[in-house]
Amino acid sequence: MIFAANESNGNVGDAPPDYVELRLEVVRRSNGQYRSRIFRPASADDVPISAAADPANAWSPFRVPVQAWEVEAVISRLVVKQSRNVGSDTPDPARDLGSRLFDAALGHDGMRTYAKAAGAAATDRGLCITVETADPVIDDLPWELAYDRNVLKHFVALAPKTAIIRLGTCRATGMRPARDVRVMVVSTDEKTRSEADLVASQLRTGSLPNDALSTVHVTDWESLRNAVLTGRPTLLHLVGSGHLARRGGQRFGVRRDPGGDGITSSELGQLLSQVNGLDMLTLHGEATDRLAVAVARYVPVTVGFRELVNPDSVMTFLGELYTALWRGQSVPAAVTAARAQVVVQSQGGSDWAAAVVAASTLGPLVVPGTETLLRAQEKRLAEERLPGSALRSGMDPATAGLLARRLQIDQENETELLDQWSTVDRQLWPEVVAEQFDTVQQHITTIKAALGTEVGAS
Repeated sequence: MIFAANESNGNVGDAPPDYVELRLEVVRRSNGQYRSRIFRPASADDVPISAAADPANAWSPFRVPVQAWEVEAVISRLVVKQSRNVGSDTPDPARDLGSRLFDAALGHDGMRTYAKAAGAAATDRGLCITVETADPVIDDLPWELAYDRNVLKHFVALAPKTAIIRLGTCRATGMRPARDVRVMVVSTDEKTRSEADLVASQLRTGSLPNDALSTVHVTDWESLRNAVLTGRPTLLHLVGSGHLARRGGQRFGVRRDPGGDGITSSELGQLLSQVNGLDMLTLHGEATDRLAVAVARYVPVTVGFRELVNPDSVMTFLGELYTALWRGQSVPAAVTAARAQVVVQSQGGSDWAAAVVAASTLGPLVVPGTETLLRAQEKRLAEERLPGSALRSGMDPATAGLLARRLQIDQENETELLDQWSTVDRQLWPEVVAEQFDTVQQHITTIKAALGTEVGAS
């Protein structure tokens, strides 16, 4: 997927929705049992979800409702795609797993106040559940698959204006003007060099001017350390996979020496803590989800992926995520848009839940100006893309070029959707796919009108 302006989820400079935050906290007690509570954090008015006066009574027993093998079976490229079964009685393993997890986490008291927050999200506010835990067993649970069968009747992470992210503890740096964004794409071995070059190429084509992006190829820890400390990116994109170390835990595939076992989250985090202004870390590869959550102590926003995720789904997710962030959307809104795009592009399956995002902010990372990164890129390409009608109308070349590029992308998306779903009755399309298709067609009509192109023309 091209990393480019796609207006299916908002316009450049749109104000982000006001998200209601519900904090889900799960702790392990001294007796080995778990308990959980869901509450509004202090910044939101410090009202626990329990109706009891004593906040301690908000805690409920929590029993882990799913097994590791179930998660692996659901989030796997080998799973039969489920989206085409919408409207049928065919069981959906992801939905079943997500329902059990959701019900176990909220309990009776939590469900009542959650319903109120979800009601607010259905009107003019968004809902973001932030998961907080220090226990690795709880961290490994697929919270992204949580399914609300009573209120939303949807996966919480896919419903409009709702999101689930892991809670980060690094202090956010605030919003950054688009002109100050610096992206560094790093390949960590020879196997990932071509993939890193592809990421950089697509970013240059669709979202970033050349002077905002650098590409680095490293082979070991020392070269990675030097590149990061010298380049001082605001967004660091590391292409490479994680793995389970011999002594347990997830490690990233950059070695201090040929016989090493990869770097730990602590080693990576301590390096990144030295980079002033680093807003976001992307670990582009499978088996990096635990690393991303652990490094969230050092970086405001981190992204990783579970094992067995399809590489194409990773590219699709990151393409839409970056595009939404460049537009000035909030972190929860951008994450939800990215998951929805994976549903559309992958034609089902559960890869949309394979991305694990941790964040310490629910706001935007980027403030688009009148001269956004997208517009800067379109200036360079405007002359070769301008329709004659736009030139005759006197439209600003940068504006016309940007619109022409968006028209091209929307038409490509329309064609891809029809190729994937034309054999399925429209009434059986997943809701997110139908909404995406209708939105794309509306955009095509609107942009053609603005450019003075006949609506029926391609």
